[in-house]
Amino acid sequence: MWSGSALILLAGALSCTARPDAQPASGADARPASEADAQPASRPDASNLQGTWRVVGAWVRGKPSATNVKGRSWTFQDSTIATAFNGKIDQRGTMRIDSTSSPARLDFFLRRDSTSAGTLIRRQIYRLSDDTLTVAWVVEHSRQAYPRSLDITDGVIKLKLVKNP
Repeated sequence: MWSGSALILLAGALSCTARPDAQPASGADARPASEADAQPASRPDASNLQGTWRVVGAWVRGKPSATNVKGRSWTFQDSTIATAFNGKIDQRGTMRIDSTSSPARLDFFLRRDSTSAGTLIRRQIYRLSDDTLTVAWVVEHSRQAYPRSLDITDGVIKLKLVKNP
């Protein structure tokens, strides 16, 4: 049963979905995010994110994912993000980056298409190193708003992406 649940969870994760009504835990780290907060990037990390990134690795709940990530990509342009599978865009939205937090934060505000109701919010932490982007977010029912680290642990989904040349 767990493997079936993990595949469903990862399929949603790789398409950048999240519960639209999910509320973060209370506290300073849990301030509500909104699409209006997305800003054009002015920090060096934001400009280094620009372009298309291929997903090359995925971990769910502390274990390597059995789901094939080949063909999954993210494209950043200014303060927008588009996710795609085999070149077909499946979600678009905006992003907000906070490279001053520790760990650094990268929030997505996504819509599947123009007919979808609500904005899907993904609160992530990230590390950008040369042409490698590592992101992590908590599994849907966690009480944390952001993971504490990029370690591969239970309760966290982690992706590794490499920049297309």
